[in-house]
Amino acid sequence: MRLMGVVTAPTGAYDYLVVGAGAAGCVLAARLSENPDARVLLIEAGPDHRGLREILDAAHWDALIGGRFDYGYRSAPTPHVLGRSIAMPRGRVLGGSSSTNAMLWYRGARADYDAWADAGATGWGYDDLLPYFRRSETRPGGDPAYRGLHGPVRVAPLSRVHPIATALLDAAAARGLPVLDDANGPSNEGAVFADYNAIEGDDGSFERWSTARA
Repeated sequence: MRLMGVVTAPTGAYDYLVVGAGAAGCVLAARLSENPDARVLLIEAGPDHRGLREILDAAHWDALIGGRFDYGYRSAPTPHVLGRSIAMPRGRVLGGSSSTNAMLWYRGARADYDAWADAGATGWGYDDLLPYFRRSETRPGGDPAYRGLHGPVRVAPLSRVHPIATALLDAAAARGLPVLDDANGPSNEGAVFADYNAIEGDDGSFERWSTARA
């Protein structure tokens, strides 16, 4: 999302007002602002995260849970988990939870989207949505029939894989589960190394690529 400026007390007239600069709000504001004649105001309760290493540093995403960028929501006590109240982290920052989550980049299963279409949600089947999945990402090295090359979100697999992760995939294969080359390819049912919406620096560090950054 291309920000023209961040203000704390906006003035003037706007054509569109988007309340909430979360994962969806940033995308909506970006699409609306593709019209050069439109003035779009995007409102967010949380801070601007640009330049904040605690947000950008992908290695420490778990430290954001329960901190100043988290709304701190919790579920109601539930009998199925022994009456506990479960933390439900949600980002209070530009980019919303895309700026605080674990950055795993997965689509849903084809059968789930097709079930929506079968239930009457015309245009929401997997084949209907696939062009938009591809349009959203830049993920070199994948099958271009399923992966995008020119989208706003940078996506990549990890270049370094922990030996335990490799052992887990080997164990899955030994149990007869399919081992996939791409979690977002023709099928996502099986064991696979994850894709992340993060970019790797020359020094081996990883930086988050949120919807605010896209």
